[in-house]
Amino acid sequence: MKPIVLFIASALSMLTAFPFRSEGRNEVRDTLELNRALATTPAKLLQGQVSGLRTFPIDGNVNGVTNTLIRGVNSIRSDSQPLWIVDGVEINGTLNKNKDAFFQYGEKSYTAPLNALAYLDLYDIESIEVIKDLSATSLYGTRGANGVILIRTKAIKTEGFVLDWNSDFGIIKNAFSNSHHFAISSNKGQTHYSVSAYYRALNGAISGNDQLYGGLRAAFDTKANKTVWFGMNVTASLGEMNSITGTSYFGQPSLTMSLRKPDFFPYDTEAGWRADYDDEAIDRRLTNGVWLTFNLTKTLRLKTTVGLDFQNNNRYIWYGKKTSFGKENNGAAAVIGTTVFKYNAKSDLSFNYYFGHAGHLTADLAVEAIGEWTKFNTLNGTDFFSHALRAHGIELSASNAIPHKYDHEYNSRGVYLNAAYAHKDKVGVDGSLRWDNTPRYDDTSFIFYKAGSVWYSPIPQLKLSAGYGEAGREQYVPYGLFGQYISGEYQQVADNLSMFYEGLNRNKSAEWHVDADVFFLKGRYTAHFGYYDKYTTDNFHSYCFGVAVDDHYWKYGARKKQFSQSTLIANRGFEADFNLGLIRSGDFKLDIYSHAAYNINQFLKVDPNDAKGRAVGSGVFVNANVIGHPVGALYGYLVDDQGNFIDTDKDGFIDEYDKDIIGNPNPKVFGSLGAVLSYGRFNLDLLFTGAAGFDILNLNDLLFNEQQPYEISEKYLEKGDYLKLDMISLSYELPLRFKWIKSCCVSLSARDLFTATSYSGWDPEVNCFGTTYLSSGVDYGSYPKYRTYILGAKLSF
Repeated sequence: MKPIVLFIASALSMLTAFPFRSEGRNEVRDTLELNRALATTPAKLLQGQVSGLRTFPIDGNVNGVTNTLIRGVNSIRSDSQPLWIVDGVEINGTLNKNKDAFFQYGEKSYTAPLNALAYLDLYDIESIEVIKDLSATSLYGTRGANGVILIRTKAIKTEGFVLDWNSDFGIIKNAFSNSHHFAISSNKGQTHYSVSAYYRALNGAISGNDQLYGGLRAAFDTKANKTVWFGMNVTASLGEMNSITGTSYFGQPSLTMSLRKPDFFPYDTEAGWRADYDDEAIDRRLTNGVWLTFNLTKTLRLKTTVGLDFQNNNRYIWYGKKTSFGKENNGAAAVIGTTVFKYNAKSDLSFNYYFGHAGHLTADLAVEAIGEWTKFNTLNGTDFFSHALRAHGIELSASNAIPHKYDHEYNSRGVYLNAAYAHKDKVGVDGSLRWDNTPRYDDTSFIFYKAGSVWYSPIPQLKLSAGYGEAGREQYVPYGLFGQYISGEYQQVADNLSMFYEGLNRNKSAEWHVDADVFFLKGRYTAHFGYYDKYTTDNFHSYCFGVAVDDHYWKYGARKKQFSQSTLIANRGFEADFNLGLIRSGDFKLDIYSHAAYNINQFLKVDPNDAKGRAVGSGVFVNANVIGHPVGALYGYLVDDQGNFIDTDKDGFIDEYDKDIIGNPNPKVFGSLGAVLSYGRFNLDLLFTGAAGFDILNLNDLLFNEQQPYEISEKYLEKGDYLKLDMISLSYELPLRFKWIKSCCVSLSARDLFTATSYSGWDPEVNCFGTTYLSSGVDYGSYPKYRTYILGAKLSF
């Protein structure tokens, strides 16, 4: 009963939800302005805005990935991240994830994933829609199991010509950052266009960590006549990222570990890292969305959408002689090249018919094609006779550089049928069927997904709904990355044959949900309560596509299955959203809003080869997957009141068999509380976020214990519960009287003002080893987050 009491108390203490939910969809629009300034990812705009959605960074690195989870962790292998779609374009949301730069050197150097959504100009975003219920994401088939996030960019709605300009200037400790946005829009009759440009220069709390991005966007759409509508949206960007090292494998040095205890790694001083370590990336991005609509009749419409996403990234990592790894090897360099081309195309024939004022029927029949071409190559070397060019001179390496690469093409196709009927705004029903096929793995067979929902509104102030849905997620895994998806043993093959072996991580989720929405005083007071029960089968299949011609030569042949592993994960939880329009008195207005969620995550089935997490150091495992416990549960020795390890198996010895589950890295309760206060031309915004019911393994402290430096135990387990004043912003609309200036607003904001927590580390919002849950809940050398002050200005002409 205690978790339920915690959830109810949290929900009641956080009055109001903003924006309001409808059929498993939450649209974030009005609150976007709170978080745009100097943010690096659209995930940041969603922080604290949707119940059941949790965003948290790996650390404070300005180039780091922000984890986005909708209704819990669904997989121990993939990252559980949702599907991101921008103006109809399915975008590649991760880059260089779990791809080790120095792969043949064991656990000497950890390669942190980069933020692949940094190319977006957040001031171009009009709204973000989060689709949580699987009864709705079922339409996305093999891409919808982790939820779907739809981003719509701005389009002028009023007649005429508009020019917008935004600038933000921020101070993070001693670093200065700035970003600028400029847009021109025109709306004339049935045609409108917009052109925008942005520039963003961010500096982290530690020198050597920065980001420089610039980009252009052009959008056009026209309703040429009543029959034909057409539109397109193109975005091009170029970015440069420098990341100073934070997380490394346990026992290995990094700059942030040197900052914590300078004497522990005598050959890895702070000055040495700053002078002789590089992690540079150059990112090029081009996305293009095109849509064409034919209004065949008053009730029948055919819309075709095509999305293209091209991404090229080169990353250069260097260890010089002032770092221990570089000193041991007379310099060490790695170059990572990644090229990804994604496409998605859909033709949707829709039917829309009203039965007078009594009923409304809609139906869709759609076919889709989705594909991705990925080319990845890592090359590293050591022993450099000249260090002048650093990683850019990798050809100067005297070692025999070993390439680590793959080139793969993935294609999938699907068809779905959806129909919905509503009667007099009193009752409605919705149903869908979808079939997906991935030819490389399915031949002619199709995977089937089904979904349905029903709602009933007995009075205008109440809406009740329930639904069931199924959706999937699949990801190709080259043989060289098997170890990132499997923690146990698997078949080893020779390097020259690895190209013929590959894996498929295929998940399928099924979810029931029930909801209640309450409205009062024309929407001034709203509330949403929901319950979901979701089950996910997380499968890994290994295939061989090679046929031996003789002892020295293989060729590609028919697919042969090698082995499979399967786990079953459950996520059950409650969600509550509230919106309270407290005051409406003349120029004075006060809104309070809140979101709260309670989630229980646990294994119902675990394959023996999935029982252990991934090593975070040489022979160091801190996570385990056990039936009845959450994904990636923290694992180590139990201790008694005197701090001694407990002999759990009573055999008289303390060994590996005495280890047990010691903590939960996944919060059970999380949510937010916000307020918007307006008076005349002044506007004050506040946002608190928090989480409870989870633990952090503080390996920073464990490493400094010279008596037992590698023994994971409860001694180093800490509660991660926190309450944070995430953002406060004061803005003022200047009373200008110039005809050529439509509006001018200035603002002063602050982020990460304070955090109330018992955690002794730098920040409880940390997951050092990226987006995987085979190694989660760990703080080892995390990059610090600091308080940020931002001055902003916005003009419209």
